[in-house]
Amino acid sequence: MNVPLIHRIEEFEGWAKIHQKDARIYSEGDSWFAYPGTNVITEIHDDAKGDPVILQKAVAGDEASSMLSGKQRHTLVKELSWLKERSDWLKKKGSKFKIDPHFIVFSGGGNDIVGKFDLPLLIQKAKAGSPPAQFIQQDRFKNRLEQIRTAYIELGFIRDEFFVNCPIITHKYDYPIPSNQGVSVVGIDITDSWMKPFMDDLGINAKDQKGIAHYLIDEFGKMVDKLKKNKKINNFHVINTQGTLGPKDWQNEIHPTPKAFGRIAKMFRDKMKLLRPDLATRL
Repeated sequence: MNVPLIHRIEEFEGWAKIHQKDARIYSEGDSWFAYPGTNVITEIHDDAKGDPVILQKAVAGDEASSMLSGKQRHTLVKELSWLKERSDWLKKKGSKFKIDPHFIVFSGGGNDIVGKFDLPLLIQKAKAGSPPAQFIQQDRFKNRLEQIRTAYIELGFIRDEFFVNCPIITHKYDYPIPSNQGVSVVGIDITDSWMKPFMDDLGINAKDQKGIAHYLIDEFGKMVDKLKKNKKINNFHVINTQGTLGPKDWQNEIHPTPKAFGRIAKMFRDKMKLLRPDLATRL
């Protein structure tokens, strides 16, 4: 029986009981995990050798700071708490069924930086050809990175409360190329592009725009890498996705093509196999 992508925690338990030999994954994130049609999660699901049980909670447009605060944080805590209670109850009853997640996969931070209500607060005018850092309002950007960092650490705290041995796996995006291409679904334009229109309005040329985009994502990646050594968040794994995609691997300004999403998904599956060799033949 093929397992669909699951959106309700109660369904996760049921499917997990049926597919005990398969990976159990809790997925939270942004459009890299929830892009219409094909995304990282659909490719982890569809290309697996087995039938992974994936609770898909990612929503396009979500920011890391939003996912780990307010109502979204409450939902995360409530769902993992419910799952822990059910898991403990099954163990107490001597049940053979296991429903603990094997992995928590997370995609967050990109929208906190390039979102239409975020990027305008981070970019400033500078002389053409200046180093990318001079186009950035550094105090604001450092504060934004700290907000994202805090969100990741909060995710670790929540994981530790309920499933301390469950690995958290995340990624670092890749270097987008500013363009006028926004999201288009079946030929219908859904959104404008994110970075280029704003930087065009500031009179920033194409070469500098590319340098700015590279700088922003590079600094984000450095911050996430440092979390691997942070004692506040353990069992935390970062996939180095930066440098994976070429110019033809982008279907719009900030989202990979379906084929490229598949390559990123394979990197996630490969990491899962390393962490859980017992599941390798099912991923």
